[in-house]
Amino acid sequence: MIQLVRPTEAMKEQAIEFRQEFFEHGEFVINGSELFDKTEDYIEWCRSIDANTKEETVNPNWVITDTFFAVDAQDRIVGIIDFRHTLNDFLKDLGHCGYSVRPSERRKGFATEMLRQLLEVAKKTGMNELYLSAVRKNEPSVKTIIRNSHIATTDTAELQAAWGEDVAGQMLFVMGDFEKDTRTHHIHAVKWDGTEWKNYINFRDYLNCHPDKAMRYDACKKKLVLQFPDDRRSYTEGKQELIECLLKEAYVWRQRQDT
Repeated sequence: MIQLVRPTEAMKEQAIEFRQEFFEHGEFVINGSELFDKTEDYIEWCRSIDANTKEETVNPNWVITDTFFAVDAQDRIVGIIDFRHTLNDFLKDLGHCGYSVRPSERRKGFATEMLRQLLEVAKKTGMNELYLSAVRKNEPSVKTIIRNSHIATTDTAELQAAWGEDVAGQMLFVMGDFEKDTRTHHIHAVKWDGTEWKNYINFRDYLNCHPDKAMRYDACKKKLVLQFPDDRRSYTEGKQELIECLLKEAYVWRQRQDT
């Protein structure tokens, strides 16, 4: 079991030892470390990452960022991970998060658990979506992203994923060309055989059997896209009245089909 903790000056000795293990394995870039791999002064590094957690003190060339060490039950540092609250031009292809696990502790599930806990941190800040990226050949990172319920694009050199919760209690998966800010697929994951699951099945089957209803729904979405091209929340809310109407019709239709 691990937990995410903020680096402190008291952790200097083991933090330096943690970094040294990467260097001894020929790894001189530690992802998610907020330049810990480059700093010569650990205390100054602690102060700089603390400053970057606040809007009034964040480095003007950076974004508000939370940085955490992952420590095990013996308080030994096993990894490091950061959470960037926004994305600037430099970060747009890198995503909201970077992380590294020390070489001796890899393939033990720590990266997956670190990312899972960071997603909870992101939720508490009000983040609706979290973008991650990994080089395709970095198979461990790709698997870590997938284990945390992310969907990857298949037509770019990078693995890119989006996580979010557009609807309370539902996990949103997004595919698309994030460089162009274009989304091509949305998948909402819900509890199997629950109310939401049944609604989605009824809605799908009803539209498939009633082309006129499907065309009406399609026209509604196209109109809203033009009306709210950069406001996904308004776009989503604009569909609700029609969706609720169609769901009622679909429910009655399903009842008739089952009798």
